[in-house]
Amino acid sequence: MSLYTKLTGINKTIAATYEKNCWKLKETSFIRNRKMDYETLVKSIIFKKGQTLVLEIDEFTKKMETQKITKQAYSKQRQNLDPKVFKHLNDEYIKKIYEEIKVKRYKKYIVISVDGSTIELPNSEELKKHYGLCEGQKGSVGRVRAKSLGIYDSLNKIMVKSNIDPYNVSEKYQIIKMLDEVKEFYKEEEIIMVFDRYYFGISFINMLEEKGIKYLMRMR
Repeated sequence: MSLYTKLTGINKTIAATYEKNCWKLKETSFIRNRKMDYETLVKSIIFKKGQTLVLEIDEFTKKMETQKITKQAYSKQRQNLDPKVFKHLNDEYIKKIYEEIKVKRYKKYIVISVDGSTIELPNSEELKKHYGLCEGQKGSVGRVRAKSLGIYDSLNKIMVKSNIDPYNVSEKYQIIKMLDEVKEFYKEEEIIMVFDRYYFGISFINMLEEKGIKYLMRMR
């Protein structure tokens, strides 16, 4: 089954995000009848394969049987879209997966593993300013890097959530920011969160206790 077929089930969700007016950066965006409207733009970004923008637009418009649009017009429309819409759509998609499978549990708990990684980004000025540099040897220009965090359902093999932050942000800070989000996502389920030894800290454990989250943490 192709990606295009798989994602037809969330068409209504995409439409609903537009109706709620949640994901536009300006009130005046997407109100005129353009070739690349809100729903078409969101789908085109989801369907991207990593090709050049011209090839992406050409292939997408042929697949979806929509009018062709110039690269400049496409980029201009994309600037009006709040990128947080994709986190919302991902949540809705993952919820549908849980509804369709027989969820595996350890006893009554869904087992959630948390881990972070460093990723290398293109060396552009914009990314350098936002995410920061990893300094190399003396005299080198350094590399643009970021910290990513993944929240993974280990038994059902589902990447539930992920996040990316500047290079100097710690993994513990990343998960602290996301705890309420995770708890809200699993509000009707019992979960155990699994951490490696770098997450240990009395204040962090107190926070997990206060939020009523079960945890397993590797120690030194």
